Amino acid sequence: MYGKPIIVNSGYRSPEVNKAVKGAKTSQHVLGEAADITAGSKEENKKLFELIRDNFEFDQLINENDYSWIHVSYREGRLRKQILKLGK
Repeated sequence: MYGKPIIVNSGYRSPEVNKAVKGAKTSQHVLGEAADITAGSKEENKKLFELIRDNFEFDQLINENDYSWIHVSYREGRLRKQILKLGK
């Protein structure tokens, strides 16, 4: 559907790593339910964000720092469909 490479910057994090990167105590990364991804540029990240928003099930979809990267999570049976913007 997207047809281009996607880089996963952060997926599962151990509690120790999550603490070191100042992740939220309730981070879905610790549960293996979240990933921070990039398609290589803000323009491509915006396209990818819109593709996910419009075509896929998700729990949270976050535009981080004006599309510097995308946080996306999926939680079986508990999808909030939250769309957020953090940073700039």
